[in-house]
Amino acid sequence: MSTAALALFIAAVATLYVGVEVLDAPRVTATGALLLGLSAVAAGIHVLRTGRAHFQPSGPNAGRLLAESFGGWAARVWGVMFVLAGVLTMAGAAAALVAPDAAYATLEQAVQTDAGRGVALALWGTFVGLYGLARALGDEVTAPGAAPRARHLGRRLFGLLCLMAGLLCVTVGVLFVVSPGTPMRVVRSLMQGLR
Repeated sequence: MSTAALALFIAAVATLYVGVEVLDAPRVTATGALLLGLSAVAAGIHVLRTGRAHFQPSGPNAGRLLAESFGGWAARVWGVMFVLAGVLTMAGAAAALVAPDAAYATLEQAVQTDAGRGVALALWGTFVGLYGLARALGDEVTAPGAAPRARHLGRRLFGLLCLMAGLLCVTVGVLFVVSPGTPMRVVRSLMQGLR
């Protein structure tokens, strides 16, 4: 992670803590979310520039988890995911910064429509698919005594499964937006066919 991304992340966490726990102020919380989005964009740009992504495990189980390094196209896919997540976070934070109550109400109303659910499902599918693509393109696992080739095969197969699931979610999401009744008719006909 670049120094700028790390500094933005620390500022975001501090601002979010103050906004949620100390002041209970929606605009301060939105500012923290905006900084969090900026840190994700900065980290994504760093990964895209360097062509390397390294994930070090942390927490109580860090000794048993594997550190992962991605290079080439796999790292660039991670960079795209970070940038996309950051931009989406910043867009939501900017809306909440201007009018917190209106932003939440608009989001709540949008998700209750077929088109809103379709957009949400397509976005979720995009992230699942990109994660799968990054896994399928390969990674380097570093752990003491690990059998790297066997781990690569399992991780790549899991990546292909995630990629297919993500593409399915994007397809269904787009169907919900373009033709709202179609996905439910297909599900009903499949359920009747199973009986």
